This record gives sequence, C-alpha cells and structure tokens, in this order.
Amino acid sequence: MGIARSAVVAFVIDTTGSMKDDILEAKSVVNEIIDRKKGTQDEPSQYILVPFNDPEFGPLIRTTNPDVMKTEIAKLKADGAETSLRCAYQAYSWR
Repeated sequence: MGIARSAVVAFVIDTTGSMKDDILEAKSVVNEIIDRKKGTQDEPSQYILVPFNDPEFGPLIRTTNPDVMKTEIAKLKADGAETSLRCAYQAYSWR
C-alpha cells in the first residue's frame, strides 16, 4: 500500500551539576533504546537531543544517524550550578 512507518524520538536530559549520576544512567538508557530499535522497522527516522541546564537549554541536536546521536549523548556532562530549587532552599536556610 506504500504506507511507511516513521517516528521521531527526542531526548531531553538535565545536565545541571547535581545530575552527574543521573546523566550516566540516562546515557546508558538512551544507548540501549537506540541499539534496540536500530535496523528494525521501529527505528526512528530522526533523533533529537536537547540538553537542559537550568535556566538554559540546548543546543538542539537533530540527526537521522543513530551513531551520531550516540556520539552526542556521550559528550553530555554535568556542568554548572545546582538546580534552582536547591539554590532557593539554600538562600531560605541562610536567613
């Protein structure tokens, strides 16, 4: 019938300083998802990565190549300040 399956998968990962252990786990899970779908009829037609580091995000990375996405995921690291909630709590506790 000429019907094609197509899906896009997006990963939004918090890279704030407090997320170090969680980023390691997220990398593992993302790689597992990519590997499980690669070469199957369920393989996404596009992968999107949006790193989030409070209060900013990006850069948005978009690719059709699963290996490129895995390379970009591997580059993620915890960076910057703690989350805003933690900073707010510390400021409140200081009073």
